[in-house]
Amino acid sequence: MPFDGRDFAIDPLLLELQRVRQRILDGWCQYKLTDADDDLGVVSVCLIGAAKYPRYLPSEMAVIDALYAELPWHARCRWSSQRLGNIKKQRLANWNDSLLRTRDQVVALVDRAIARQQRLTAGVRVLS
Repeated sequence: MPFDGRDFAIDPLLLELQRVRQRILDGWCQYKLTDADDDLGVVSVCLIGAAKYPRYLPSEMAVIDALYAELPWHARCRWSSQRLGNIKKQRLANWNDSLLRTRDQVVALVDRAIARQQRLTAGVRVLS
């Protein structure tokens, strides 16, 4: 059937960005990747930790790129892309760790990345 949804791709980056959002909603922290409470089993994550937790994923850099694209212009690096490397992670971490940053602001950044990815992949079909 043409509109039953079975011939559309599920974008792995979009799914991972949604997981990042949920991880942050489950617990957010600053100044470290994760903050585990062994007694309660609660883990808080920062923006970068949410992309890595619970393990390193091959898609981590794609997630970092998507989040970095949504940073305010003044928080981004002005170097050429060949020199960025881990600078994107550092800029995202610095933005996350800003003294007045709130969890809602971090979730809003992730929401913008999700919305952008949804626009980029709208109507993409699986090639068979």
